[in-house]
Amino acid sequence: MKKITLIDVLKSGVKITAICILFLCAVNLNAQDIVVYELDQGQDSQINKSTTKAKSGLMKKSTSNSEKFLKIVKKNEPAVYLNNNTISKVSESFEPNRLKANNVQSLEVLKRSNKLFNKVELITVNLKNEKELNTPIDLSSFKGVNKLKYIYVKCYFKCTSNQIKTFVLNANPKISIFYSMVDQS
Repeated sequence: MKKITLIDVLKSGVKITAICILFLCAVNLNAQDIVVYELDQGQDSQINKSTTKAKSGLMKKSTSNSEKFLKIVKKNEPAVYLNNNTISKVSESFEPNRLKANNVQSLEVLKRSNKLFNKVELITVNLKNEKELNTPIDLSSFKGVNKLKYIYVKCYFKCTSNQIKTFVLNANPKISIFYSMVDQS
């Protein structure tokens, strides 16, 4: 009969723990694997939010523009949070570079000038249902977002590039528009 020591038990426990951690990390990565589309003048490009690479080469490769966008999205940068047409929260800084709108109606706040918007580079809009696409956003009416580089529309339903193109109006050609479809399951 083989003698089992405490060291043997700990070694086997470490192996089991390591395997469990690896499995949970792999499951977590797949759950966060969101495809983000970038609208442009020609064909829409597809980037993978977790890897910043184009999927299977069907669409054009990830550009430095999309990589910069993903960097801002992934980093926990200071943000202004909008909800029900009011500023609901400001995180960390008096000069946030991101703005997150819980719904399209909240973007009405951007029609009034505010120092908080001076450094905003990214506006993220959450659309909970297809009806919200009937209220397009007119970027020419926004005040004080002079550093704006990216619009990110997160649809919690199936949406198309044509719907997003008609949803975002009067975008300066220097502003990149991205969108994704988030699975709520």
